[in-house]
Amino acid sequence: MRWIWVRHGETEANVKGCYLGHIDSPLTKRGYEQAEIVAERIAEIFEKRIPEDVSINDAKSFSSLGEVRLYTSDLGRCTETASIIGKRLAVEATPDSRLRELDFGQWEGRTYDEVMCMDQELMRRWYDDPFTLAPPDGETLNQLGHRVDEWFVEKMDVPLTNRTTGATTDTTYDAETNTSSGTSTDNETKETTEETTEETTEETTEETTEETTEETIIVVTHGGPIRWFQSRWLLQDRAAYWKVAGVPPGEKVIVDYEIGRIRETLIKANRI
Repeated sequence: MRWIWVRHGETEANVKGCYLGHIDSPLTKRGYEQAEIVAERIAEIFEKRIPEDVSINDAKSFSSLGEVRLYTSDLGRCTETASIIGKRLAVEATPDSRLRELDFGQWEGRTYDEVMCMDQELMRRWYDDPFTLAPPDGETLNQLGHRVDEWFVEKMDVPLTNRTTGATTDTTYDAETNTSSGTSTDNETKETTEETTEETTEETTEETTEETTEETIIVVTHGGPIRWFQSRWLLQDRAAYWKVAGVPPGEKVIVDYEIGRIRETLIKANRI
């Protein structure tokens, strides 16, 4: 299974350096361009080429993959980005409020300096412990995490074994270098393959390819939920929330993992 996490394109509030949570801000011209670029790059990954004059329904025959699902935060900056991706991939986007950014409450629409002038002490305490402290009338990081976790677990209800070989693959993630290493735990696969005749192997490969088309889930969301996913699910350490490399507007993180094994995950950041 492949997960592609996309942060929405640049907004006017991003340019001004404002806290942007549950309130919305329109995409800038650059934001729309970023959405177009990320849509094209995802299409290249899928090896999909949907002609511009083909409707979404008619274009489904152009897909080279199996099921492709597109989810998005219900806030405008994400639905706009998702709409561009969905049009390019011939996939309808499903909005979900659980994918929203952190609710910054009274800090919404204000810059860091403005918030520091409002309550310097609370701002410093919040940066030290955003998990249990919330901006005035906002939410804690634990509350954001609860809804994101609920959504993620709901969507990842899939078999534990590799669909192609029945093997599991141990892959360890290196947070320092963004690299990974992996070894198959199915000791019988290689021996069985060597004993199989060339003719049988070809037949089996053809059958397996037909039956095991890759599933892809695309998630268009915000910086906060992506950081939570990286720290909570990839590194298994929510305390690493501020330490992980965040995803700038209009960029994506691609996560490949053996079905159901979130802890052993390879993450690759693809910069625009």
